[in-house]
Amino acid sequence: MCHGFKHKALSNPSHDADFNLYREYDYFETKNNPTKYRVAFAHEYDIKKFDLFELVEAWFLLWKDFLGRKGLLPNQS
Repeated sequence: MCHGFKHKALSNPSHDADFNLYREYDYFETKNNPTKYRVAFAHEYDIKKFDLFELVEAWFLLWKDFLGRKGLLPNQS
């Protein structure tokens, strides 16, 4: 994801026109912040959209689980 976003800033992007970070405004949201941050990945005509914070949390938990199974996390007291 970071690598794809980095290439968005290049004047001559070499790849990944199918990746994007964007904001949506939810006019019906009354309890939380109406601004939603999204990540979109496209593959041909299929577009997958994810909430940015939910995606990052899922990646964090996957890495934490992986590192824990490998014994690479510090002891937590």
